[in-house]
Amino acid sequence: MSRPPRISVIVPAFNTAAYIGEAIESVRRQTVSDWELIVVDDGSTDGTAEAAERIAEPRLRLIRQANAGVSAARNRGAAEARGEFFLFLDSDDRLRPDALERLGAFLAAHPDADMAYGELATTGEDGRLRHGGRPVFGPRPSGRILSTMLAGGFMVLGMALMRAEAFRRSGGFDESLRLIEDWELLCRVAARSEILYLPGPPVLEYRLRSSSATHLLGCGDAGFAERMRATDRAYGNPAVTGGFPSGELARLRRRRNADVSARVGTLALRRRDWATARRFFWRCLRNVPARPREIILLMFALLRWLPPAVERRLK
Repeated sequence: MSRPPRISVIVPAFNTAAYIGEAIESVRRQTVSDWELIVVDDGSTDGTAEAAERIAEPRLRLIRQANAGVSAARNRGAAEARGEFFLFLDSDDRLRPDALERLGAFLAAHPDADMAYGELATTGEDGRLRHGGRPVFGPRPSGRILSTMLAGGFMVLGMALMRAEAFRRSGGFDESLRLIEDWELLCRVAARSEILYLPGPPVLEYRLRSSSATHLLGCGDAGFAERMRATDRAYGNPAVTGGFPSGELARLRRRRNADVSARVGTLALRRRDWATARRFFWRCLRNVPARPREIILLMFALLRWLPPAVERRLK
């Protein structure tokens, strides 16, 4: 067998024929060449696998399986991967050309850390960069960040490079979870090691899609229940939360509950489902009253009106 590649890029794909080519090409354009790309087609019915097959790339492996969900697809790709480092790229996102070079060098220079992550820029469904391609989020935590992870999500997997050993030690993705399964895994990783932030330009272009699983599954009471199921899984794991005093853990849980409620409320507001938005923003503010963004969005939900600038921002 040939020498194993340094980095394995794992792409779970389900019915993203319109985007998978861009994701693959973004890996092919990397400034380093010591990688393999594993695309796991999770029972697509729109020609996703065929679109991937048409790309002539010897470092690309396509695996087909019956539909089992994104966690199962990622776990399958990881089981087949040979790299020292893993990066899980969603099939509708794009890596910046220097992403693997920068993340790989940074993580190699910090052997005590299990993961390094960079910044992201967002695009619309058409792939056009939003906000001029600039990062749109605030300061990022670095180091022992478990308490930050438990309080609220701030990372998507395509921003991060993880040691393969750390992924296997974590036990992989929980295949019973349909939403925020990545957050639950990241909590387990953060409980054992440092996760470091790489400052600088974005490493990922993250596509915002109204037909993504987060939008389709994450709305309303069903979406809230699914998110809370993952939250319960993390908070109920002694390996994750066992080191926190009960008072501190309760405070983090309130912040997490507020974060989940705010997310569901925002999705409802995008759909102009005013009643659902009000309900979840109230739930958010009952947990953590001092959240100015949610106070303002609750006001718009009460008025049943969204200024065009706010609506564009939410989308």
